[in-house]
Amino acid sequence: MMICPQARLAFFSMPKTGSSAVLLALRPHAPIQFSAPPQVKHMTLVQYERHVAPLLRDCGQPQMETVCLVREPVDWLRSWYAFRSRDVLRNTGRSTAGISFAQFVEDFIAPVRPPHAVLPPQSEIARRADGRVGIDHIFRYDTFGNFAEWLSDRLGEKLEFERRNVSPVVEDRELPAALRARLEQALAADFSLYADHAR
Repeated sequence: MMICPQARLAFFSMPKTGSSAVLLALRPHAPIQFSAPPQVKHMTLVQYERHVAPLLRDCGQPQMETVCLVREPVDWLRSWYAFRSRDVLRNTGRSTAGISFAQFVEDFIAPVRPPHAVLPPQSEIARRADGRVGIDHIFRYDTFGNFAEWLSDRLGEKLEFERRNVSPVVEDRELPAALRARLEQALAADFSLYADHAR
C-alpha cells in the first residue's frame, strides 16, 4: 500500500501482480508508505477504509482514489504454485515442491487447506465490508502496459518498472476441465473481479 497525496491516489498491493515493482517505482511519489510486514503491505480495502482513510481526513488530506492490479485467477494460482516451489521453502509446510499444480488447486479449494495452499483471494483486498467491489480503478496484470501508461499520466512522469520477485518457471501448468470448473465456482468472486471489473 502506497499513498500519493499530490495525485490523490492510494495503490493497493495485490500479491503476485507485480506489486513490488510498482511500489519501487512509486517510492519517490508516495510519502505515505506501508511496505512491511506483508499483512500491512497487502492491506485490504476494508482495513484502509476503517483505519487509514479516517486518519488522512483528520490530517486534512483530500479523498484518495484507489487503484490496484488483478490477475486472471488460474494464472494467479500458477504464480503462487511456482513461487512456493522455490528451494528456500523446501522441507517447510508452505512448499509446493513434489506436488502437481492440479493437486495444489485441489488443496486450495478444499474445506481445510494445508499450509502450502493458504492464500487470501484477490477479491478480499478489493471489496468493501458489504462485499461489493470498492476499488476505483482496477487493471489487469496481463495488460500491465495499460496500467503503466495510466499511472504515468496520473503522476505526470513516465515511470520505469523493474521486475521483482519473479517466480521460477514450472512445466506443470495444466488443469483438468472438471477441476477448473470447481475452481471457478469456489473463486467466483475473483473470476468476476477480473472479468467484470478490471480493464
